[in-house]
Amino acid sequence: MKVLYGALLSCAWACCAVAQTPHLVSGRVTEAGTSVALSDVEVSLPELHLGTVSDSTGRFVLSVPVSGRFVVQFTRLGHESRFMLLHLGQDDPAALDVQLVRRTLELRQAEVIGTQVLAPERVDRSVVQLDPRESTRQGALSLSDAIATLPGVSQLTTGPGISKPVVRGLSGNRVQVNMLGQRFDNQQWQDEHGLGLSDLGIGSVQVIKGPAALQYGSDAVGGVVNVREEAPAPVGTRIQQARLGVFGNTGGISVSYGMRRSGERNWWRLAAGADSHGDYAEGGGQRVLNSRFAQYNAKASYGWRHGRWTHADHVHLSFSQFGFVFDTLARSQEDPRYSRSFAGPHHQVGFVMVGSENVRYGEVTKWTLNAGLNTNRRQEQEGGNTISLDMLLNSASLLAQAATRIGPGTTWTNGV
Repeated sequence: MKVLYGALLSCAWACCAVAQTPHLVSGRVTEAGTSVALSDVEVSLPELHLGTVSDSTGRFVLSVPVSGRFVVQFTRLGHESRFMLLHLGQDDPAALDVQLVRRTLELRQAEVIGTQVLAPERVDRSVVQLDPRESTRQGALSLSDAIATLPGVSQLTTGPGISKPVVRGLSGNRVQVNMLGQRFDNQQWQDEHGLGLSDLGIGSVQVIKGPAALQYGSDAVGGVVNVREEAPAPVGTRIQQARLGVFGNTGGISVSYGMRRSGERNWWRLAAGADSHGDYAEGGGQRVLNSRFAQYNAKASYGWRHGRWTHADHVHLSFSQFGFVFDTLARSQEDPRYSRSFAGPHHQVGFVMVGSENVRYGEVTKWTLNAGLNTNRRQEQEGGNTISLDMLLNSASLLAQAATRIGPGTTWTNGV
């Protein structure tokens, strides 16, 4: 396997020795309806880990090193994101004039009615996308909570910190979760085992439902949850982000810090965060005993671009603790209301993900080679350092794929 992988890399490097003139993609971003120039619009090509921002006149310039078809994403706070398909030929520069629609963020009033005509944006669709940061501002405790706000998606939960997505009535190993270029296995066991992902360093979450999900394999019969990392910083810039969140019901606190930097040929990002919550309280102030949970995460990514070749390496470390919910009538708890102690029964979950994404863009064929390792350690502790369950799951993944354009709008894909 090592010889084969080395041969593939050698072949790719040999092909990359052929120089190619970069393509200049330029344009102007304005607001729909008013034609006012929009500054600070993030313009990115997620597939190439490449991006920039618009200036005070709404104009932007982006140097793309390879030819091909790419999705360009335009994002600005207070406006709806827009996606465009960009075709880059051999020599022609590309000019894009884009208009973004202003979006008003408001809290909806609670209504109890018999029937309701849903707004178009609330109608169930096959592919829906979510910005987890907006859901966090509305009080979502985890990524599963955020996903559950999408049409056609709910969650199976046994506590505020333990939940897994339910897509079209199916959950567990019938819903495939992908991140860092590989499949994420962390929620296939019993109900007490949740998804266990935070929104640290995540740019968006895409949920695919219905027949479209079957392209990911038979184990995605319920649906697919694609967790996408945040885009690299615009070329030549460095971005730092710090966040502090406070939750009243659980007395919880959430802190995170991230840094992103991007150059002409390489980019990197770092992020770390911690969440700590006490017991949840039901309506009327009744305490749900031992529903506390805590989670600690760290991420690092590094990538570079050279000729027709793009490469990215990722590492994700996570450690979580989730308390077993007590029966209020049968148990008594003497610790303080917002105690963080895990001396009682609880889950303890740790996982490490390492992934590598490699893509080469040919004249008509795009070659993809992704590899990943996933280590998941899960324990159930009954208190007093008594372990009733100790599971270790080690998994590896490898994707080799070739996508060839055989006609206008038609692509033939082969791979293993």
